[in-house]
Amino acid sequence: MNLEQQLMNSAKQQVLKILSSLDVKKNFDVVRFNSSPAISIAAYLSRFEKYINRFYSLSPDSVDSYQLFSSLYVLILIYLQRLLQIPRIDKIHAIGPHRVFMILINFALKTLVDNHNYNKYMSKISGVGLKEYNHLEFELILLINFNLHVSEETFKRSKNFLLPAENLQEDAAASCSASFAAACKVSMA
Repeated sequence: MNLEQQLMNSAKQQVLKILSSLDVKKNFDVVRFNSSPAISIAAYLSRFEKYINRFYSLSPDSVDSYQLFSSLYVLILIYLQRLLQIPRIDKIHAIGPHRVFMILINFALKTLVDNHNYNKYMSKISGVGLKEYNHLEFELILLINFNLHVSEETFKRSKNFLLPAENLQEDAAASCSASFAAACKVSMA
C-alpha cells in the first residue's frame, strides 16, 4: 500500500468516525428532512468515490485517484472540525451525516479543482434534488461562516497527523497531533 493510499484510508476512517457521531436517530427526536438514505455512511462515501473517479476518468486504484481522495478527505476533516465548533451543533445533527458529507465533499472539490459546475452532478450522485442540494450548500456555508480557505500549512499539518508515524520525520511525528488540534482548534482523538 503506497503512502497516498494509506493517507486516503486513514482520512476516510476519521471522516466516517465523525459522520457516524452525527447520526440523527442517536442524537435528536426531530429530523428536519423527511428521510435518511437507506445506504450506510461507508457505502455512501464509496458511491461518491466511484462517481467522482468516473467524472475525472480516473481508475479507482490509480495514484491520481488516491491523491485526489486523500486531499479531499483531509479537507473534509478540517471542514468537519470547523462545523463541530459552532455554538448550535444541533443544526449539524439535524441535517444528518449523509447530507453533511455530500456538501462538504463538494466544498472540497471546489477548493481543490476550482470547477464550480458540480452541483447538478453531485445532486444526482447524492440522490437529492438540485434545489434541496443548493439550499443545503447555502446553509452549510453560513454555518461554517464562509470559512473554506485552508492554508497550505494547516493542510500539511492535518495530512501529517493522519500519516503513520514511520513515514514522518521524528520531530514532526512528535508534534503532529498537537499541530492538527491547534490548526482545527479541536482534538481528533
